[in-house]
Amino acid sequence: MSRPLSAVLLLGALLALVAGCGPDGASASAAQAGVARRAEPDTDRARVFRFGTATESVVLDPHLAWGVPDFRVLNHLFEPLVRLDERAEPQPALAEQWHHDGTFQQWTFHLRQNARWHNGDLVTADDFVFGIRRVLLSSTGAPSASQVADLLEGGRAFLESEGRDDSNLGVRAADPYTLEFLLNHPTPWFPTLVSHPAWYPLHQPSLQRAGPDWFRSPDRLIGNGPFRLADLRSGSRLVLRRAETFWDVASVFFEQLEFVVVAGPEQELAAFEAGELDMTESLSAAAAQRFAGRPEYVAAPALAVGYLLFNMTTPPFDSRDMRQAVSLSLDRRALVARALPAGHRATGGIVPRGMRLADGRVWSEVAPPPIDPAAQAEAVLYARRHLMRLGFIAGGESPAPFRIDYVASATNESVVAALKELWNGSVNLQATARPLDWNAYSAALRSGDFQVARFTWFADYVSPLAFLELFASDSSQNFGGYASAEFDDLLHRARIELDPDKRARYFAEAERRLVAEDAVVAPLYEVATVYLQRPEIEGAFRTPLGGLDVTRARRR
Repeated sequence: MSRPLSAVLLLGALLALVAGCGPDGASASAAQAGVARRAEPDTDRARVFRFGTATESVVLDPHLAWGVPDFRVLNHLFEPLVRLDERAEPQPALAEQWHHDGTFQQWTFHLRQNARWHNGDLVTADDFVFGIRRVLLSSTGAPSASQVADLLEGGRAFLESEGRDDSNLGVRAADPYTLEFLLNHPTPWFPTLVSHPAWYPLHQPSLQRAGPDWFRSPDRLIGNGPFRLADLRSGSRLVLRRAETFWDVASVFFEQLEFVVVAGPEQELAAFEAGELDMTESLSAAAAQRFAGRPEYVAAPALAVGYLLFNMTTPPFDSRDMRQAVSLSLDRRALVARALPAGHRATGGIVPRGMRLADGRVWSEVAPPPIDPAAQAEAVLYARRHLMRLGFIAGGESPAPFRIDYVASATNESVVAALKELWNGSVNLQATARPLDWNAYSAALRSGDFQVARFTWFADYVSPLAFLELFASDSSQNFGGYASAEFDDLLHRARIELDPDKRARYFAEAERRLVAEDAVVAPLYEVATVYLQRPEIEGAFRTPLGGLDVTRARRR
């Protein structure tokens, strides 16, 4: 993925820049910060929703965002065409209704005529066209550029010509409130896809006035969502205020939404028990066991998979035998039992078994996982054979230790520690660990400075393609360097296939090739979203795609 490091905002730095407040809350010069402060009314605590987050950095440009923590904030600053509910079903948002032409390639969205930007301007179809064209400019550095380019008619030509070839671009405003898309292939899941920030509208005049720093200040960031970025902050908090211009503001109960940075799960749990948070981001295995069955405890399946990504461009993982040995030697069920809260499930596939297909089936009904987590003894035998071909085991030798990079957190520490023990016990593989903060981890992925990366990926939309297309040769998120003409062809065939059974078979073969044959990744477990929420809060939810929505939540 290519995106400028300047786009990533350290939350502490952003707080100082925007609010003029240091970590201790002491006031700094607003002139120094370059932001004109506005007085905010006092807010009743009952009207404030506080969410715990371990992430100290957020990306407030929708087209540069790529992490779930970014999306949770942006989902409240902007109103997309559709919003996803707690089952990941698309619900009307800025679009009142939509339809396709019967082929799932031509889609029309009819927009509300009373939706406004935070400055009072009307939101029109042209704002969506402007946003999508910006995603497709390579100079933007959008991580989703290649996916949007491959989906939209004329998108690849637009991307590769830096916008000079736009004669056939498949998005247009038929009138101020009618938005039309022409896609390269049938896409029944398109309504779930346009909830992603890559498809958000943008306010063109404010971007043109402010330039590259348009998202760094409340006075410059003009959204169209239920909340606006506030210029009143204290400590490590990102504060949003209710936007009175929102088309459905009468349904927005909370006047303020705060993303509160916590040092780790223990500190987050303490803050929740002290009444300082309304919802936690996560929950450790020990805490989950303690709270299970209580009203605060929430555990829900997610369309997300934890896995290991191999860097195929450098030794030792340029060897398929080595990748397969590392993957097959893992006892995935033991990993889940040792390191993760209840609800997580061991898996040998990169597509979650609960992924819903366009015809209503779920993935578990279509294809078995390429690696069977229950067949551990047989898998270890295969792993030993791979290592023997590399000259190890038979002579008592072991490969040199390899390194796992991961985002520093208590859960990741537990998972990586269990991985190291399992490898050592099964085939005497040795691993070291490098914990990184989010910015350093992202930079390592982009630069290829890693051997193995511990990854968790939430689907961007409801289709197996949301996981499989990450590894296409031209994907901007293909960090491991995988390039397979056969794999790319399977994805292409799946995209253009109208028959749901044939499409599912192409997806299944692509997953098998990715996981079992080429061992590009080592799937570990399917994620369960486990967290705490105040029982008196109703209407707040986390989607299976990892999103957060408190737009119409309230406190009883």
